Amino acid sequence: MFFSTKAIEQACRQDAWLGALATYFGVFKADFGSGPFDGSIESREIGIFRGLRIRNPLTRKAQQLSPEANRGVREQYSIVLQVSGHSQIEQAGRTVTMFPGNITIIDLALPSAFSCALRSSTFVVHIPKQLLDNRGVCWQSHVAKPCSVSTASLLQSLIFASFEQPLALGPSQSRATSDAIIDLFIAGYLDECDAANAVDPSRASPALLKSIQAYIINHLHDDTLSPAAIAKSHYISERQLHRLFEPSGLSVCRWIRQARLDRCAMELRDSARKDRTITEIAFGQGFNDSAHFSRAFRDEFNQTPREYRALAARARLPAREHRAA
Repeated sequence: MFFSTKAIEQACRQDAWLGALATYFGVFKADFGSGPFDGSIESREIGIFRGLRIRNPLTRKAQQLSPEANRGVREQYSIVLQVSGHSQIEQAGRTVTMFPGNITIIDLALPSAFSCALRSSTFVVHIPKQLLDNRGVCWQSHVAKPCSVSTASLLQSLIFASFEQPLALGPSQSRATSDAIIDLFIAGYLDECDAANAVDPSRASPALLKSIQAYIINHLHDDTLSPAAIAKSHYISERQLHRLFEPSGLSVCRWIRQARLDRCAMELRDSARKDRTITEIAFGQGFNDSAHFSRAFRDEFNQTPREYRALAARARLPAREHRAA
């Protein structure tokens, strides 16, 4: 996608520009100063990310309005690379001055402000927060801080080449390009100890494990649920996924099976589901073999599903009716 103010009347250009920015960054107000205005935004895919090239003239200051107005973009971080000119970015009480080759990160859910001069040009890469937060790094402590010069140079080359010479990449190539951007970016901020922690999800925040467990619970009905599918949905490797579950003493597959059995047991106890057959309940939670389900249920609860349901039904009866039965 390409947006330019050239075809717009000068009196309307600033409003049109802010409207175009809002698509990618949320709502801003700006002081453009005096003189004519002209700007452009070019949008392309970089791996699995959204890349932007932004060219605009002198802007005294563009200030983000309440983050609540930015709900469409607040779940993203932005890697910002200065290509030409210079700019300043303010966020979280910090100010970073950007010269050509400099890179920083901003959180689109936090208030921020920008100013630029000398007809600056900037590359921006939007990355879903989940991809960076899964690395166990508190990025709020890094926003509006410069990336190391050596890493910035490598990252600039990768982003520039991906943007300037877009190729029809397959899923694996897109994934590899995106992984390279993330790994280079993290390496630019963290020392060796921090980097080791960042790329090892088993040392990451417990929030990642909770997120994965919630994902499993919400997909128990899917008979294709597997470690491979779970790892892919959370942008980690299967090996890293298995390491996350090691402290619990349960493998990923065992955790999935136990969650499915617990959900089936809950439904067997539910009087509102008494008209559903045991097979329907089992298949509804991702089992695809009734005999296998019965064996697994008996191993877990020391009762067959039929016995378990009958006992639950008797427990719900009033005392007098219970004796009569």
